[in-house]
Amino acid sequence: MKTTSRRPALSVAMRFIALLFGALFVAQTATASDYVVMESEGDVTYQIGDIVENAVPISLPEDASLTLVSSGGEKIRVEGPFIGTLDVNDDSVDTGSDELVRSLAQLFRTQAEWAATRKLVRSFGGEPNADPWIFDIEWTSAYCYRNPGEIALWRKQAPQGGTLEIAVSGDSIKVKWPKGDNRLDWPTDMPVFDGEEFDLRYGDTERRAIEFRKLPADLPTRAHMASWMADNACDDQAVLLMLNAEIDWMLSGLVKSGEF
Repeated sequence: MKTTSRRPALSVAMRFIALLFGALFVAQTATASDYVVMESEGDVTYQIGDIVENAVPISLPEDASLTLVSSGGEKIRVEGPFIGTLDVNDDSVDTGSDELVRSLAQLFRTQAEWAATRKLVRSFGGEPNADPWIFDIEWTSAYCYRNPGEIALWRKQAPQGGTLEIAVSGDSIKVKWPKGDNRLDWPTDMPVFDGEEFDLRYGDTERRAIEFRKLPADLPTRAHMASWMADNACDDQAVLLMLNAEIDWMLSGLVKSGEF
């Protein structure tokens, strides 16, 4: 008896299913999540580093709040009671938004405990260094800078003077760190170049390596700067940059979806 093979029909069906899933994937990618949670307070289910889709309504009870960063680099604070979507019509940046959100989500997740600690310290007025462009000599990461003339170092304790030794490629200098000064400008006679690594030693402490990395000039927002910093091992600076950035949008109260 002659039989008819079902392989062509199955093949067509499989191709159809593949196209269907492909279309769904493309649709999901096109409506990718647009916000990442940077800070959360009160009785909320959102965690630092969570990604919130722009089309999905959120609900915050009274006395709860979220601080988020949008795909366009805007910093947004949402205060409860709030019900609605986070449509702030952010068209400031239309490239790299998905990558920015993913990068910041990873940064905030890995730095969540550290950021919470800094927030607690800051609430008591004891923030040791609130300037992301000043490098804390206790950090172990790289140092991202915009302009060589702005480079400065920081020490938490300054009850007495000390000496900082800076060494690079067989050359070294010693700089006096005056009593009472937490900040020390980078010495002009030790020029800095992108990618160059120095050894720092303050007093009797262990030597610490610091690699300088210059930020590109075309980063459109501070969020894009923070993302670039995180990708270049300047995590502490990146978190500080976002923690101390001003709020661009404030959303509060009961709203309808898509309106504020």
